[in-house]
Amino acid sequence: MILAATALTVTMGCGPDSMAKAKTALEKSGYTNIELKKSAGSYDEIHFSANKGDNPCTGRVVIIRGTVDVQATCRDAKAEAQEKVAAAATPIAQAEKGCTDGVAKDCFEYGRLLVEGPPGDRNLKKARTVHTKNCAERKNLDSCTALGQLHARAIGGKQDNDKAIALFDDACKKDHAKACAFQGRLAFVDQNYKEARGLFDKACKGGSHAGCNGLGTLLKQGKGGKEDMEAARKLFDDACDSGYQEACSNMGVMLVKGQGGKPNKDSGKALLKGACKADVGVACHQLKKLGLK
Repeated sequence: MILAATALTVTMGCGPDSMAKAKTALEKSGYTNIELKKSAGSYDEIHFSANKGDNPCTGRVVIIRGTVDVQATCRDAKAEAQEKVAAAATPIAQAEKGCTDGVAKDCFEYGRLLVEGPPGDRNLKKARTVHTKNCAERKNLDSCTALGQLHARAIGGKQDNDKAIALFDDACKKDHAKACAFQGRLAFVDQNYKEARGLFDKACKGGSHAGCNGLGTLLKQGKGGKEDMEAARKLFDDACDSGYQEACSNMGVMLVKGQGGKPNKDSGKALLKGACKADVGVACHQLKKLGLK
């Protein structure tokens, strides 16, 4: 933080040379720790650095016919220190420091914030680099899975589904539930429903709400195995209770239509509205399709 520039004109008698005059004028103005340097080719303009209280200052002293003109700009050291402390306390700064220190979970968080953090903190290309290193060197499955997402969605670089699948497959085999869910989603998109059902089931059992929602979708649609509306409804209900809004959207439709259990139009409508408000596009579409306002 820069304080207002100050100027002071002092009239001094003859006698001391220009450097001595400059120093005397600065001391009279309350400056300490004074360092002077003459401007090249000039004996009447002297640059200086000094302190004014606790604040560092820089400026120049111009001497013309015995008149000393001090022009200075000072920085608010206390305010700058507070700003540095505040900056260092931001989540991304803390995560970056931990990652620099070699903490794998901090590297994952740093990479995540580079993608999902405040706009001013985002750096998608750097996120790929952070997750790549954390996955390869520290074998962090969260970063391996996140890296797979970046490859699958062309975030921070080119799309590469083969790399994404390889990363998800490796992490899923090591029981990383989120990786199983993403791998299941890719299998679903490729219409490999039996494979998707197995992956979603493993993900759901591992605690992934996305996996439970995916498995519920396949059970409801009868893809990759038998149809089971009651089981689908239970999966959507549990995932929705945990805050997974896509499941709330699916549960809302089943409640309105009375699928897998008793109908409850009002509760279904409320779930769909909540999911729509949370930017689940299909929920907004269902509200219109079902004629709900």
